[in-house]
Amino acid sequence: MPRAKEFSETVALAQAMEVFWCKGYEATSLQDLISAMEISKSSFYETFGSKNELFVAAIGNYIETRVEAAVNMLDGELSGKKSIENIFAYFVEYQEQYGERGCFLCNCAVEFAQRNRAVAEQIALGMDQIEDAYHRAVIRGQKAGEIPPSRDARSLARYLLNCENGLLVSAMAGMDQRKMKEVAQVTLMALE
Repeated sequence: MPRAKEFSETVALAQAMEVFWCKGYEATSLQDLISAMEISKSSFYETFGSKNELFVAAIGNYIETRVEAAVNMLDGELSGKKSIENIFAYFVEYQEQYGERGCFLCNCAVEFAQRNRAVAEQIALGMDQIEDAYHRAVIRGQKAGEIPPSRDARSLARYLLNCENGLLVSAMAGMDQRKMKEVAQVTLMALE
């Protein structure tokens, strides 16, 4: 009879995500992972298969937690325009606490997506969810008369997503909060 797991897969996966987020895929060793996850090497392989499989699962975990939180902010009860303004304000504030880490999806895309189809598919899934949430917010804003209906909602959603990604990458590169606020303000002018 196989032994029962003595750890939470959910907690171990979240710990692995943090290691990959801080160090990147290539710089993360198996020892880094099993130490952070507080599991044995055999439990690692039995539960997660390989470093690559764990990495793909970690991206999925990020989508289920962090991306879902961003989607919920955009889909909230505030007006479409206010939801978009609030999420950009959140990213500017986020820089103070987590700026050096940036966005895990962006980091993964830059480091790894072109070399691994499964990773690229996970990243696209997360980015599509955020783009769709921007799209819904833009449409709400257009229906409420806050955003000109002459603007193509899908194109505007893609623009906002790309500005968000650029802002978070710039934060990793050391852009200070004042400059990030300026960039966010210019980005939001597209809604006028």
